[in-house]
Amino acid sequence: MVDLLSFLPAWPPGAALIGLGLICAVARGRWVGALGLAGVALEFARLDLDGLALTGAISVLVVVGLAALASSRDYALSESAVSPGLSLVLGGLLLMAVQLDDLGWVAVLLFLAGLVERALVPGGDAAGRDPATGVPTARAHAWRGAVLISLASASLIGLGAQGRMQEGGDLLVEWIGTPFAGDAPSTLIFLGLVTPLALPPNWGGAGQAIAAGPARRDAGSFVNAGLLRGLVLLVLLGRTFSGSDALLDVGLAVVLLAPVLALTGRQITARFLALSIYGVLGLLMGVASIASGSAQGALGLSVFGLALAGTGAALSLVLTTHARGREPGLGERGLGHVFPSAFGFALLCMLALMALPGTLLFEGRSSGLEAMSSDGAASEALLFTVMAGPLAIFAALPFLRQAFFSPGEAGGHVEGRRATAPLAMTLALAVAAGSLVALGLVPSALAALLPSGGIAPADRLLTGPQQLQVLLGAALLARIVRRERSTGPA
Repeated sequence: MVDLLSFLPAWPPGAALIGLGLICAVARGRWVGALGLAGVALEFARLDLDGLALTGAISVLVVVGLAALASSRDYALSESAVSPGLSLVLGGLLLMAVQLDDLGWVAVLLFLAGLVERALVPGGDAAGRDPATGVPTARAHAWRGAVLISLASASLIGLGAQGRMQEGGDLLVEWIGTPFAGDAPSTLIFLGLVTPLALPPNWGGAGQAIAAGPARRDAGSFVNAGLLRGLVLLVLLGRTFSGSDALLDVGLAVVLLAPVLALTGRQITARFLALSIYGVLGLLMGVASIASGSAQGALGLSVFGLALAGTGAALSLVLTTHARGREPGLGERGLGHVFPSAFGFALLCMLALMALPGTLLFEGRSSGLEAMSSDGAASEALLFTVMAGPLAIFAALPFLRQAFFSPGEAGGHVEGRRATAPLAMTLALAVAAGSLVALGLVPSALAALLPSGGIAPADRLLTGPQQLQVLLGAALLARIVRRERSTGPA
């Protein structure tokens, strides 16, 4: 990209977000929306990347920007006055990590990001509350596990980088070899990158911040801590270990484990969302295991789609949790009736996570599975396709049901007051959902942001009009379900 701010002094990538985040922390969370959006604009103007690194950087900025947009006055108040600013600092650190080409510095930045992320995620007595049941969502052992895993991950990458340097190898973030093939540094780096993604959210994996729930009203802290590290690690894996069978094996294990955990664990709304995102990350690890230009293009589409869909779904959880916490009796037949627009946008984001036709993740998933089949992994691609159904049924749909259709508690609602979702939150949800649909129907609009070799429009599994028909059918079904829920017996 062209540097649009060449008249300003040079600064390292991510520095604008880090600096503005520190200002926001000193200001005790004030102006988080304005400062966050300003930081995103400055960082975007200075991007000078290509390939998967560019896609990853744009995805990080999308998450930070949507979270900042949603942080209206109602959602900039948190238990910790510095949390909104720290969430921007976290975004800056991970934006820097996804852009740098030195594995040693990547390890240092991931270590610092892990410390900041732990400061943002609730644990123990600071646990959030499930919007459906009111029970605590966070667990102390999961928080402690996440601390150890995030720091161990960065340490393994650092040790692997040091080993490569001692053996005379380079530290560039590029294809560095095959793990578990006798090259200890490559194996250490692989373990450092893949372990947080492979472990389930409630075991301390990268999605633990989502599973812990939005304890604070600060939307940015919850969203950034829950999504950014997983996206960055996935991009780094795609840049360093594409073509590795070990990456494919880990992805298969994740998509098999996610629905089983959804069936057997605690029926918590935040946990269902975390497992939905966890399963999508597993699929994308499978796509990243293919060493081809088409697979890299599909991975780029999917990473961008996951940034949009994951942010929209997480913001909808912030909205419903805060609404129920403020007025427990609100929405006696479900918040889908109280906030119909927000429910519609959240539904689109969850349908995108389920790769419904007409959404961006459908394009990424279908082209990625095609790349897998063409590369000799047809049976694995079929298994990924089959497992999408259980993941949607046992994780994604229960999230929507509990977030928007579980009855509120008796009493607590201010009678005569019509509840409305904050305008900034609704706008952020609308941008996320609208972008998923618009870019899903016209993915060629992202051609400049993707690695070369993306799937041409002529190779699409379904045409744009066909995908739009599927989306309209889903919208009609959702309308019928919401009406049944809102007019059913009390």
